[in-house]
Amino acid sequence: MVVLAASIISKSGKALISRQFVDMSRIRIEGLLAAFPKLVGTGKQHTYVETENVRYVYQPIEGLYLLLITNKQSNILEDLDTLRLLSKLVPEYSPSLDEEGVCKTAFELIFAFDEAISLGNKENVTVQQVKQYCEMESHEEKAHKLMMQSKINETRDVMKKKASELDKMRMERGKLDKGGYSSISGPRVIEKTFNDMSITGSGFGSGSGLGGLGMDMDSFASKPKGGRPSAAATAPGKGPGMKLGKTQKTNQFLESLKAEGEVILEDVQPSSVQSRASPLPPSDPVTVTIEEKLNVTVKRDGGVNNFDVQGTLALQVLNDADGFIQLQIENQDVPGLSFKTHPNINKDLFNSQQVVGAKDPNRPFPSGQNETPLVKWRIQGMDESSLPLSVNCWPSVSGSETYVNIEYEAAEMFDLHNVVISIPLPALREAPSVRQIDGEWNGSMEFVVPPADPSTFFPISIGFSASSTFSDLKVTGIRPLKDGNLPKYSQRARLVAANYQENLASRLPSLRHLAADRVGARISIWRAEQSRRGEGILVVLAASIISKSGKALVSRQFVDMSRIRIEGLLAAFPKLVGTGKQHTYVETENVRYVYQPIEGLYLLLITNKQSNILEDLDTLRLLSKLVPEYSPSLDEEGVCKTAFELIFAFDEAICLGNKENVTVQQVKQYCEMESHEEKAHKLMMQSKINETRDVMKKKASELDKMKMERGKLDKGGYSAISGPRVVEKAFGDMSITGSGFGSGSGLGGLSMDMDSFASKPKGGRPSAAATAPGKGLGMKLGKTQKTNQFLESLKAEGEVILEDVQPSSVQSRVSPLPPSDPVTVTIEEKLNVTVKRDGGVNNFDVQGTLALQVLNDTDGFIQLQIENQDVPGLSFKTHPNINKDLFNSQQVVGAKDPNRPFPSGQNETPLVKWRIQGMDESSLPLSVNCWPSVSGNETYVNIEYEAAEMFDLHNVVISIPLPALREAPSVRQIDGEWRYDSRNSVLEWSILLIDQSNRSGSMEFVVPPADPSTFFPISIGFSASSTFSDLKVTGIRPLKDGNPPKYSQRARLVTANYQVV
Repeated sequence: MVVLAASIISKSGKALISRQFVDMSRIRIEGLLAAFPKLVGTGKQHTYVETENVRYVYQPIEGLYLLLITNKQSNILEDLDTLRLLSKLVPEYSPSLDEEGVCKTAFELIFAFDEAISLGNKENVTVQQVKQYCEMESHEEKAHKLMMQSKINETRDVMKKKASELDKMRMERGKLDKGGYSSISGPRVIEKTFNDMSITGSGFGSGSGLGGLGMDMDSFASKPKGGRPSAAATAPGKGPGMKLGKTQKTNQFLESLKAEGEVILEDVQPSSVQSRASPLPPSDPVTVTIEEKLNVTVKRDGGVNNFDVQGTLALQVLNDADGFIQLQIENQDVPGLSFKTHPNINKDLFNSQQVVGAKDPNRPFPSGQNETPLVKWRIQGMDESSLPLSVNCWPSVSGSETYVNIEYEAAEMFDLHNVVISIPLPALREAPSVRQIDGEWNGSMEFVVPPADPSTFFPISIGFSASSTFSDLKVTGIRPLKDGNLPKYSQRARLVAANYQENLASRLPSLRHLAADRVGARISIWRAEQSRRGEGILVVLAASIISKSGKALVSRQFVDMSRIRIEGLLAAFPKLVGTGKQHTYVETENVRYVYQPIEGLYLLLITNKQSNILEDLDTLRLLSKLVPEYSPSLDEEGVCKTAFELIFAFDEAICLGNKENVTVQQVKQYCEMESHEEKAHKLMMQSKINETRDVMKKKASELDKMKMERGKLDKGGYSAISGPRVVEKAFGDMSITGSGFGSGSGLGGLSMDMDSFASKPKGGRPSAAATAPGKGLGMKLGKTQKTNQFLESLKAEGEVILEDVQPSSVQSRVSPLPPSDPVTVTIEEKLNVTVKRDGGVNNFDVQGTLALQVLNDTDGFIQLQIENQDVPGLSFKTHPNINKDLFNSQQVVGAKDPNRPFPSGQNETPLVKWRIQGMDESSLPLSVNCWPSVSGNETYVNIEYEAAEMFDLHNVVISIPLPALREAPSVRQIDGEWRYDSRNSVLEWSILLIDQSNRSGSMEFVVPPADPSTFFPISIGFSASSTFSDLKVTGIRPLKDGNPPKYSQRARLVTANYQVV
């Protein structure tokens, strides 16, 4: 580490902000910061000062100091460069450079410091990049907001229509009071009741047939406030009415905001939307849901980057007795359509007759309220002409204004519902001026904003749904497997836009272009509204830990709130808590405190008064489990020491003021996320260290033998060189340069004079190696008795013990046996593959290497004749010292300088590298499908693999992540072996060999209820003895007189990173 801490302190040494990059106690960092002002001379302005242990690099900023604490071995020029970057960042986040201003923006500054400094070293970033990274928004979050807004609008319109129809019906029947007023009015009913109803999205349920919104509008009738009978209640046969309009205070508040120029959106809190009653169950015993999701990226200038359709057929059976059925389906013959079935589905029956039935006819389909996916499909290869909706954007700058014209055109094959077109805008002080807007099968819109770059208005995100699909798949009938009547069934189909974008660009505030009625109907409504960050009402305003006296120890705010405001709220809390009874919450005029005592402290949520108290308690319960995980010592000092860990955990548990659907284990996993690249780098470095250490041992041993043979021994037979001692001592001072070609003997390698390692043993004592001529130093490498006892005790507790070696210690493993042939050729290909769980490939990359090992210099004067299959997307790269013209024309691997031999020794020298790109899903050596389904209080997970016939795979390991379990999962059926890693909560499925006898296999296990995404990503490892390129050496040409040396070659295919996500 170079930078130990970055801080902002007052002239007196008071710490305002400090970010440590090493483990350092609070007392230690406060002591270092308090000592700094005493070290700074008052005469001259210096750049840095040093103590015995650390260096202070500092810069005055008005009445404060910006300070870096580094170790004394750091490069002062780099430290000054880091300080210069931080000095530019501080004014960006804290315009008021005084104590109060810095404290107000403490967390923003800490996050900026984290982006500028990583692991104690300066990142290669600019101020603009740091700001961009800190303000990065989630595309998925924006898409979720758009979908929620679309569902809210759809439900609001349905309810308006329902209320209007009820009013008309009652008016026609004469059910009106004397004044002719009905107790239910459309918009009022909608506005009030909408906050208390359940929105289930576009899921299918019974009722009105609109996305599971099955509700009787008469159920809203109830007594009005105060017990006064409504006008509607005076008519016979009519239930009491309910005043559902907004309160006067709410209207006054909204009117005051409008008077200040705010754009008021009638939004509903996500928490209140999500936590209400579940949708009504389906009325039919059997329900089939057919859904297709679109993942589309369209270029702004025309053409399609990505057009992917993924479909699912899911079955819901209410009773076990109705589960003994088979489904007869049919679909359109669409080019590029491919199917996948659940592992428990009879594939032969499906492929031959298009019948969906279980492998075991005596086993019914799962019953319950959950849908079970049975068939998945994918459609690829479609072009721009098949798009359901095309959107074009034409921005043009004219003077001091930018005119933006947007038009859409819908295909005639679909009727689209709830169309939402979101256009990003630059940051505006007020809503844009919308000049023109219209619709129907095609429509356009024009609005005006201040001058802006055309790329600002991209990417345009589009959301919609339709009641028909591309595949037009449907169930034509049901076959019973047992005697009795056929169960009644229903089916519903829908097409939804999961990710539908035009171009990819920056994430900015957006203008929403809503077509609330279906496109293609007579009238469509377009509505524009200004979107702001933090849109909607947040539920949780702050999460804090305070002392009994109200002193704030940790506080995380989720809204813009001044330090004085939050400290005032926290200080007021102890006065509100009654001493007699234990309450769960207390309220003031503006906020609600939801709290829980934890030993001598309070864990506290500050929420608005409109929040759901049950949800707040659920959030508080989650945080109360998290606090002991990160702060074992629940006192003031312990909480302050782990302040940042607690804040990061709170951020994972609460997002935008609403509780995330996460467990304690998931929060810990997210906070401790490790880097795969870092692990790979460490393994690579360890491999190089081991390799070099083996070479040095061998070299030292050879030198001992040579000197002993020549009689270069002293009188007592002692040698000045002892093998392992020299290696251990010299290794710490040598440079590892890898296996690249360099100077020295041959074409490169490790060029060093081993005689330079000769030195006397410590203390001048003769080494044991010299006491016995012809014999090297013996070294006892076995584990000590204490170590063995400790490992045995761990094994007895069920731990899996890996024989790891510390990088700093001498390697005790025996190096592999050297090759028996003078020349060895190694051909290796590594796979980097990422497969989507619903089909398709995110990444499919094959990287190959041809490496040569020559034992003797005399055998290095050779050329290799190679050949390979003609694979599309295959490209080669040769080492700079290889003759490229000879390789490209004759496929011969030879040195540019024929008088220079290939390097000799125990190391392999890479000569040729290649890469294969552009392969698709059909070329995968191994495909793995995972089908999790929840049934009651259990989750059934079926996993199947299917191997291609081109490879025989060895040592296959499929690792499935699991939720945190108290005991191993229940494995019902498996082809192979399994092992449960309780520490990492991973189930490993092992198959020793996959060949012609077992090209496919499956496994089924059961765990407690869990989210399906818990079982991803699935990691896969295997090896094979053949490669994609089928590259091989067909012969060796000697460059000097004599017979060609004997050679051997070995090929292998291994997985570097192979995942299903």
